Amino acid sequence: MKRKHADNSTEDVASRRRQDPYLEQFKASGLESADVPHESLRKKMDGFSKKYLMRPSLWDLRTRCEPNTTYEKYVTLTKRALSDFYSKEYIYDDPSYPEYSERFRTQYKPFDRLMEWQNYPETVDEFIKQAGKKDFEPILKEALSFPHSQLQDVCWYYEEFSG
Repeated sequence: MKRKHADNSTEDVASRRRQDPYLEQFKASGLESADVPHESLRKKMDGFSKKYLMRPSLWDLRTRCEPNTTYEKYVTLTKRALSDFYSKEYIYDDPSYPEYSERFRTQYKPFDRLMEWQNYPETVDEFIKQAGKKDFEPILKEALSFPHSQLQDVCWYYEEFSG
């Protein structure tokens, strides 16, 4: 269908869209410009990550901005990143520090606990029968400490069993 009148507006389409609060905060933080010095970028990203979840690509950038990264600093940043998301791509596909990534995977086994909760509906009932509700609460608390697809159900169980 053709318009009756030509669109002579100077406003672009993107500006007419409803602005997402997350996007507005991200733009206001100055993180979208790549020409920010590393020290300033690290500070901005750290401040932003305290308030919002960051995508894997931003955590990768944050890790690369750390000068003379030690293994301990890499572990600290990676654990912070994995509290925002669980992305195998972040660890396995082109990590910023491959030598640290391999060591981190063998030492901390970051995806083992995620795999434990993949078949959780069968596991919950079986565990309650064997161990009882009292021993189940710490396991549920641990399961709430990292993002996964069963988080809502685990939260419901935790509220039910924590008394």
